[in-house]
Amino acid sequence: STGSSGINAEYGGIDMMSRLSDCTGIIDALLRKGHVTPALKCALASGQEEKCEAGKFLRVAADSGDNVVFYNTYRFFEGRVAGCEGSEEFVALYKGLFNEL
Repeated sequence: STGSSGINAEYGGIDMMSRLSDCTGIIDALLRKGHVTPALKCALASGQEEKCEAGKFLRVAADSGDNVVFYNTYRFFEGRVAGCEGSEEFVALYKGLFNEL
């Protein structure tokens, strides 16, 4: 959809569907579109944050080129980064961007 009304309808639909018990499909669709923050919100709203694959979210966040999105995603999954696919790359990117760890 284009225009603000299409975007509002899309996010309204996402909000409604996130209230379902399993919104894995919604999360995957949001990530395919590069919408990391709404995907995290959906996971939290449905209580599925522990089932989320940190590597999948971090890959999309890193590819977005938005340092704030990457920072917030990294910090959200901080305890699970070490065990995820591509973890060395994400840790190095985080250290390089934010000079902390």
